[in-house]
Amino acid sequence: PMPCESAAGKRPMSATSVVISAERRRRRAARSNETIIGDGYIVAVELRGRLLARREGADAWWSDGVNPGAMAEDGKTLEGAVLRVRAAFCVVLVVLMAAAPDIDAFRAAVERFVNETDDKTREERSAAVAEVRRGALDLEGAARLNADLPVELRIDKQDMKPSSNAVTLADPAIAA
Repeated sequence: PMPCESAAGKRPMSATSVVISAERRRRRAARSNETIIGDGYIVAVELRGRLLARREGADAWWSDGVNPGAMAEDGKTLEGAVLRVRAAFCVVLVVLMAAAPDIDAFRAAVERFVNETDDKTREERSAAVAEVRRGALDLEGAARLNADLPVELRIDKQDMKPSSNAVTLADPAIAA
């Protein structure tokens, strides 16, 4: 995998990713899954953080980070603003990896970054969640997720060595 592959929206397709359930898609949509390359290893970073999205005008959206709080990006659509935040998060991960002497230092730096909270945005998000719960605010087609779920960060290291290679055999097929 290439660094930040998921942030660019280029997820490799496999049989398992094609048959994923709607529920799992909904849960995965609220997460950032990034692959970062370290010195002789690969790190998978999975984050379920907190964002506040707001519309500003007919074709402008902003997505502000609550956790991590040091992020804000705009886009012409809600999806575009969220994708830009995810891409920015990936860039932060690459910078933190480059500065870290080892995986433990990387993990500590990422945890510090993710746990930084923007208090003003947290308050605005709480107000927006209250509006959604009252039924005063809705976004057609958007999945409803529990706003009270804790921030989740998972960092998994995999060493890069020849024995880590996997051979995937394709099922025979015929062109028709």
